[in-house]
Amino acid sequence: MELIIEVTRNCNQECMHCLRGEQQNIRIKNEYITSMLEQIKTLDVCYNVCFTGGEPTLNLEAIEFYMEECKRLNINHDGFYIVTNGNDLGMEFIKTCLKLYALAGDKEFCKVDLSNDNAHEYIEDEELELIKGLSFFSNKFDENLYWDIDNVIYEGNAKENFSRGRIKSVHEINNKEELNDTEVYLNCKGNIINGCDWSYESQDNREDIFICQVDKFVEYYNSLPEFEYANS
Repeated sequence: MELIIEVTRNCNQECMHCLRGEQQNIRIKNEYITSMLEQIKTLDVCYNVCFTGGEPTLNLEAIEFYMEECKRLNINHDGFYIVTNGNDLGMEFIKTCLKLYALAGDKEFCKVDLSNDNAHEYIEDEELELIKGLSFFSNKFDENLYWDIDNVIYEGNAKENFSRGRIKSVHEINNKEELNDTEVYLNCKGNIINGCDWSYESQDNREDIFICQVDKFVEYYNSLPEFEYANS
């Protein structure tokens, strides 16, 4: 399972291609993180965790709280993933990444990416040089790579700033195995939605992508049938 936690809807950039849309001054509540982890422990499922936003470096407190709860509940993620625009790295972010790495059960699936392309601007400073030394760090894009418009997801700001659009289909989850192989997105409002490629507007207003409130996740999970193999 890929657990994606939206730790904030705030950002320190205003990108015209951003699928989220206009930023919001909202942070995830600790109680939502606790509820999700307690249920994951009950289900005893393996998972990777991704911290997203907004810009995830703007709410390191939530990531630190996540780790405290993992220790309290005696659970570990397999790996973790963070993408940052690089404008607010700092030593605290580096320390947080190292602690996430220490918690990981499978170091191969640990990764921090810098969105280093011409759609983002970042401040190159000494912290960037430090983070380059981490074995799990990489530039998401080559700094000389031209920004590929074809990869834009037409949600949020992109709907207003680009001439063409598309409707993204919702992945249908039919059984527990499919859920275990897909993304479970916990947003700042304590709702679990289907997939990560949605604007804040869609997250808040489209019933077809809403799965359940976070405290109902086990109930939802248990309502799904087991995967049935076809008889050969």
